[in-house]
Amino acid sequence: MRRSHRVTIALLSLLVACGPVELLDLDGDTEAQLHVQAIVAACREAACGDRPVLLSRDTSQQLRQALAAFLPNEVRYFDELFAEALLGLDGLYLEGATAVVLSAPYELGESAVAVDVDTHRGPLHGLGKTYLFLWDGVTWTETTADEIGVTLTTSVS
Repeated sequence: MRRSHRVTIALLSLLVACGPVELLDLDGDTEAQLHVQAIVAACREAACGDRPVLLSRDTSQQLRQALAAFLPNEVRYFDELFAEALLGLDGLYLEGATAVVLSAPYELGESAVAVDVDTHRGPLHGLGKTYLFLWDGVTWTETTADEIGVTLTTSVS
């Protein structure tokens, strides 16, 4: 694994390990729903366009099925150990693909959860963001830190 991939994984692990984070015990379908919403929002912000999206080959079946219904992009599943093989000579993923790394959803307060998402087009070409969701009694809807009264902090990218 290249150093930059280890750094990305280490930063996401650190984000989850630091602070008052309570991982949720969600069923697979609910976690997949939150992850799909976070991926769609991240791709919108990272300008994935119609280019491929790369996800870990360990992605759950529930998330794979949900993505097929909600993400128009081709999704390719890969082994992070071999991510270097997907890089072009310019140091970016082939075909302009965007790799996506997700944290498990974690609780921020009553009825509010967060998912950390790292999107990158190659080593040192990425963006990390925390996406927030609020349970409205029926479904999880994307929200903002102001709406739920939290302050988000981020690591240096």
